[in-house]
Amino acid sequence: MESMENITESVTEAVAQKDPEIGKVVSALGDVTMNMLLQTLLTFAVGMVLIHLILVSVRRIIERFPSVDKTISGFLISCVRVILLLILITICFSTLGIPVTSLVAVISMFALAVSLSMQSILSNMVSGIVILLTRPFKVGDWIETPNTSGTVEKIDLIYTHLLAADLKKIVVPNSELSASRITNYSNVKYRKVILNVRVGYEADNKKVIAALIRAAEKAIKGRDVGAEKSFAATNAYKDDGVEYILRVPVLTKEYWDVYYDLLIRIREELANDMIEMDYAATKVIGSVPAGTR
Repeated sequence: MESMENITESVTEAVAQKDPEIGKVVSALGDVTMNMLLQTLLTFAVGMVLIHLILVSVRRIIERFPSVDKTISGFLISCVRVILLLILITICFSTLGIPVTSLVAVISMFALAVSLSMQSILSNMVSGIVILLTRPFKVGDWIETPNTSGTVEKIDLIYTHLLAADLKKIVVPNSELSASRITNYSNVKYRKVILNVRVGYEADNKKVIAALIRAAEKAIKGRDVGAEKSFAATNAYKDDGVEYILRVPVLTKEYWDVYYDLLIRIREELANDMIEMDYAATKVIGSVPAGTR
């Protein structure tokens, strides 16, 4: 009966005849001893500890530079982690006595097959780089896509992590974000609450506009609204009443506070002037405002 050593040699020779590089790798695997294996496991364990320490150091160094935002820092740390893991794996193969050049040649032979099976992963990685370069959003922004919305918590090589309004964690593939329309509600300092208010034809236009302006001024009293001023005007004459438009400048982070306060104050100010609102009185213009409530 043929010994295991002879079988290994036969397999190695057969493979070597077909591809010399694969033969070298198979031959090196056949020469692995228990001592080499233990040494490799020790090298891997020590390497993982060193990688952890290096990543902690890199994170601390980046934190010393306030100009580097969390979007770039998170992506850089992910890239450093991948590079260090590849270096560690290469060192481990060298410890086993496997020629690195031959190993690279073997891996390249399977690169096409691997790339096809990992097409979605590679697409997400490329999309992550595109997002980092084009900067449609950053960590801390509230964004909305056709399928979801939330605050950006982290952008890594494969996924973007969002925190939804109800505090659910949402993980979105980078390729989906790069191919979708994204509405970023946090990339400007100021926004405007825009409402349509409808009242009956019996109400005086100037009185309605004055009441809307009073409601706006009370809602934003003591708040930073920039150089803009509240604006109200007659917008349209409908079959069931006159439609007025109200635009109120606000800080982006205070949008919801002003929005809810404004709805109450509009009704109060119109009631003080004995002006009745239409049953379809008020509606928001535009998409859902930013915020987490």
